[in-house]
Amino acid sequence: MSTQSDFDFTFRPESYWDADGLLTALVANIEGAERKRAALAYIAQGRLDELDEFLLDEKLSEELRRIGGAIHPRFMGGEYLPDTLPGEVEIARVTLASTTQDVLSVRARPAGRRIRYCVANEYETTFVIRPATSTRPLTMKQLITLMDGACEKGGNEWPGITTSHLEWNDMTDQDPYELRDFVQVTSEYYPDLEAYYDEVFENWCARRATERTN
Repeated sequence: MSTQSDFDFTFRPESYWDADGLLTALVANIEGAERKRAALAYIAQGRLDELDEFLLDEKLSEELRRIGGAIHPRFMGGEYLPDTLPGEVEIARVTLASTTQDVLSVRARPAGRRIRYCVANEYETTFVIRPATSTRPLTMKQLITLMDGACEKGGNEWPGITTSHLEWNDMTDQDPYELRDFVQVTSEYYPDLEAYYDEVFENWCARRATERTN
C-alpha cells in the first residue's frame, strides 16, 4: 500500500479548461455514474470509436432515466444531479454504494478572474465549503481540505463528503471492513486523488476495527 508521503499534495492542474483536455472535460461532466464509468473504461482501452451519444450525454432525458431506474436503482446514480452552469466542470466526484448509487459532485466554474467552487448532490443540498474561490486551480491538498471540510448548510455531526459517509453508516456491531468500498472518490483532474482516499478509507477501517477490539 502507498503511504501519504507518496502523494504530491502540491500537484495543481494547469487549468480546468485547457484545450488539450477537452476529452477529459467532456467525460468529467457526464452525470450518470454507470455511464461515466463505462466511458472512462472505453477511453482507457483506446476504444474511442465506441463512445456513443448515450454515454457522452451530460444528462439523459426523463424517459431514459426512468428506464434505467426500472432496470436497477443504481442506474439512477448521478442522473439527477443539477445541471452544470456555463463553463462549469466536475473536478472530483464522490460515489456511494447506496441502493441508488448517490453521487456528490465537486465543481469549478469561471467567475471573473477567479474560479468558484461548489458541491452538488441529487437532493438540492446546499454545502458550505472552504475555499469557495481561488485565483488558480486548487492544489490536491486544497481540494482535500474542501472535500473533508464541506458541511451541509446548518451544520451536521460529521463534516465532509468522504469519510463522513462511513461514520453515518457505521453500526457498532458490524465489521467496519464491510464499509470499505462504500465510498469511492474519483477525479479526471487529480490523478492521485482516488489512491489517496483509498488509503484514507483503509486506515479508517483499521482504526475502527482496533477500537472495537479494545
